[in-house]
Amino acid sequence: MSSRGLRLCLIAVAGAAALSGCGENPLDVGEVRDLVVAEHRWAERGFGDYAFITRQSCFCSPEMLLRVEVEVRSGQIASIKDVAADTLLSANLHSAWYTIEDLFQIIRQAAGNDLVTDVAVTFDPTLGYPVSAAVSYDPNIQDAGSTYEVTAVRPLGAAPTGLQELMTGFSFPAWYAQQTGFTPDSTYFGAYSMEAIGGTLYLGFGTNRPTAVDGALLAAVDHAGLRVIASLPEQGFLDMAAAGETLLIPGVDPCCPDGWEAGNFYTYTTHAGLIKHRTLPNVIHSWRLWYDVPEDATYVTTGSHRGDFATWTGEIWRSADFGASWSKIADSDDGVGDYRTADVVRYQGRLHAVSEALGRICELVVQESGGAPWSLVLPGGRLACRHELVLFGNDLLALDASRSRLHILSAQGAREVDLPFTVAAEAYNWATVVNDHIFAIADGRVLRSRDAITWDTVAESNLALIVIRHWPDRGWLVLASRGAAGSVWRLRLCGTDPC
Repeated sequence: MSSRGLRLCLIAVAGAAALSGCGENPLDVGEVRDLVVAEHRWAERGFGDYAFITRQSCFCSPEMLLRVEVEVRSGQIASIKDVAADTLLSANLHSAWYTIEDLFQIIRQAAGNDLVTDVAVTFDPTLGYPVSAAVSYDPNIQDAGSTYEVTAVRPLGAAPTGLQELMTGFSFPAWYAQQTGFTPDSTYFGAYSMEAIGGTLYLGFGTNRPTAVDGALLAAVDHAGLRVIASLPEQGFLDMAAAGETLLIPGVDPCCPDGWEAGNFYTYTTHAGLIKHRTLPNVIHSWRLWYDVPEDATYVTTGSHRGDFATWTGEIWRSADFGASWSKIADSDDGVGDYRTADVVRYQGRLHAVSEALGRICELVVQESGGAPWSLVLPGGRLACRHELVLFGNDLLALDASRSRLHILSAQGAREVDLPFTVAAEAYNWATVVNDHIFAIADGRVLRSRDAITWDTVAESNLALIVIRHWPDRGWLVLASRGAAGSVWRLRLCGTDPC
């Protein structure tokens, strides 16, 4: 790619005016010196591949006026994304854009053009790239002039790689239908939950999205291959967690033939097998669980009725015996949701939960001491109701209802940041932590970050990904895709880099 777009504009301007002679250089001696210093600083930046966000203003075709993120690898444009639409532009439009090296060349070309009266440029003091550039033409020339803005320059990691199927060529939909008798939905079938314990990866499949239609299957993959553990009387799968060697599973929606008189909770160990506890009274949905290691206790969030199948409440329950018995610690009267409670974690010593009101308004609340009502953490903050809360280092991450912003809680307080991607509506288990990095899924990509603010793509695909987890025993990220070709995938890690 070269500065073809600007050169075409310059040719058009030259053809529109019959001017001759040489005018003053639009850059004075000091500005030329600044340009040389800045270009050298950029050349010595200390990294090769990079990305940046840019916008240009000119009398150009509409696509050239978009605010875009440009990824540059080996000196060439690798991809261009429309930031507002969060979609990639066609490769045949790449010639309308530029690398930062091209932008330096654009500035030099403009400064040497007799038709240009001024070139105003500001440079980043650290990396040297042009932060802004404005090219002005003789006022007698109509429809001329252009501006360029550059922000969010960041280094890129290794070039994106592809995902590998965990079981090459295996048809999970056909296998699921054979094992359960349910027909997998052609759009939404998939393994919506995964959990690794040692050398075993547990998979939770649903006929459709959680709570949508009947059918759920618990399976496992280990050195011997894929095996079925049990078909569960639930409408899908949402969550599971490990407590040592015990797998804990909240029943997301009892069915076939279980009803809403009580909610189900399951445990599985290799020696005892699957145990079902129908011990959560009046529970319609058990959404998520939190296993509290210091307490050796399990917390479950639910959507329940008050015994009449008509009056709803969110609830949080606690069990010290892996679901054999429960005690209710909060409901709608305590401020954890007058419709449902969607998630719970312990952060900075206190329980934090996602309360859901009628109308799908979800907010983050925190437990107060002395039995006081739970209080609102993010006034005005609306969360994605089904997407998990994530503990990352010393921070708590809550996905915004837009799924393109993130609320970050730290010891210094709360802040909201824009994500350079949008998490899919069905990617409820959207992130996993590996050492000092967090990995997320969006747009068929696997993304990585050290701070949950700046992200780079480490793998890409055309898959509708719905879950990502880490399998430490194998050194893999494991993922699942949904639909008629829904499958399970892996990405090998060397530390936190694909390999």
